[in-house]
Amino acid sequence: MIEQNGLSVLKKEEYSHSYFQSFDDALDELTRKLYDREYYNIPYSFVSVLYNLELHRFQTIASSSSSFHDSGVQTRTDDSNRKSTITIVRVKTNQKEFDDYIESVICKHTYTLEDLTKDEYRRLIIDYIVHLQMEKILLNPLQIAANHEIQTDDVRRLISKLQSTQQKGDYIAPLLKAIYDIPPGIARLVERNMHVDPAEVF
Repeated sequence: MIEQNGLSVLKKEEYSHSYFQSFDDALDELTRKLYDREYYNIPYSFVSVLYNLELHRFQTIASSSSSFHDSGVQTRTDDSNRKSTITIVRVKTNQKEFDDYIESVICKHTYTLEDLTKDEYRRLIIDYIVHLQMEKILLNPLQIAANHEIQTDDVRRLISKLQSTQQKGDYIAPLLKAIYDIPPGIARLVERNMHVDPAEVF
C-alpha cells in the first residue's frame, strides 16, 4: 500500500508512470495495481488510465489528489491551453469506497469463500469494480484518444501541410505513426475522422 499512517509517502521523484500503446494493456496494469495494493487509500486517491497527448501513449497511475497535482500529469498544458492528458477510466481507492467496500462484501458472503481464497474473492470484486467503471465510458478509448489527437497542434499542422501540397489523406495514418509515433489504432481513427481527404478538414 502506498500510504503510511494515512499519509502519502511516495515522493515526487519516486512517482512512476507506466506507458502503453494499447488501452487494454494499460487497463490490465490498472487492475494489477489494484490486485497488488499498489495504490493510495487516503481521501481523494485513485488509480487511473490516462491518454498522454505529448507522448501519444496510454498511461496508468496510482495517485492521491496532491501527488497527482504535484506530478504535473494532468495540469500541464500546451500553447493553446489544452490539457496534455485525458482521463479515460478512474477507480477511487480511498479507504471507504474501496478497501472497506471490498471487505464488507467479503464479510457478507463468507459462504462463497468455500471454493475461493479471500484474495481470490477480492480479485473478483476488483474485476467487478473495474467493469462498472468501464461501463461509464461512452466511446471506445481509442476513439476518445483520436478525437483529442485531432485537436493537437502537431496533427493540425500535418493536415494543413497535406492540404497545401494537395496530397491525398490516405497517407495520414502512416505519417502519424512515423513522425509522431502515434499508436496505429489511434492513427487509423484520426485518418478516418479526417474524412480521408485533408482538403475537407478545414
